[in-house]
Amino acid sequence: MTLSITSVLSGMMDMVKQRIGPLIGMAVVYYVVQIVLTVIFFRAIRASMGAMAMGGGSPFDAGLGFGMIFSILIFSIVFLLLYFAQSISMTHHASPLHTPEFGQSFMAGIKSMPTLLGLTLIMIVVFIAFVIVAVIAALPFALMGDTGTVIYVILLIIVTIYIACRLMLVMPVIAVDGVTNPITAIQRSWVLTHGNALKIFLAYAAFIVLLLALIFVLTLVFGRSLAALADPTMGMSAMSGGLAIILILGFMLMRVVVYAIITAFMASLHAALAGPENLAETFG
Repeated sequence: MTLSITSVLSGMMDMVKQRIGPLIGMAVVYYVVQIVLTVIFFRAIRASMGAMAMGGGSPFDAGLGFGMIFSILIFSIVFLLLYFAQSISMTHHASPLHTPEFGQSFMAGIKSMPTLLGLTLIMIVVFIAFVIVAVIAALPFALMGDTGTVIYVILLIIVTIYIACRLMLVMPVIAVDGVTNPITAIQRSWVLTHGNALKIFLAYAAFIVLLLALIFVLTLVFGRSLAALADPTMGMSAMSGGLAIILILGFMLMRVVVYAIITAFMASLHAALAGPENLAETFG
């Protein structure tokens, strides 16, 4: 399917206008889950450290130490998967191909976590293989001196961007098409993006320019509002704690809005290449 950059950006804007509230709400729900998980984890770690301090160097302490390392590893994996699941849920809800309920989109992210774990492991293997191939391919260019190095770097950048564009729809494919097999998701993205790598790159570049402009405007408006609050004539300059809270909440809100727009872009890009006819297909 031929990609229209204009239709992708206009579709993104339509979804932001229609669903910005639920998208922000989805992000907030996931942030709350992450905060609760973090609090539980650090309380458990603190309890383990207290038990180790009371153990006096017994063999039991070694078990607790290994347990802490294992717990940190598990926590890191779960936290990463929650971050990916958040992207899946928000992309699912931002897709113009359907009109899901809030709970459906949330559960789409949670249910995708095993798929996301498999995808992460595959991507790690692929990245390692890519690095090995890139190092081997660099050897002939290194013999050409500085000119060869420059040529190699340019080629490496082009190849990296090309692969990234071809794999850009992996997450939307999992979110919207309901693919549960990570390998199938990669294949599906590769098929959908066939012949459109350059347009995807240009669409993403245009999106980044618009996003940076929006961030600049939001930062400018927020900065001026904060400066007004800190004006001594307003009687707020002494409320440093309150201003700090406002600052944190303001930037968190801005981050959530930006993330919602990013997921709307990815959902619109997927919709432009997949089309409504793909909703009836089953993958996995």
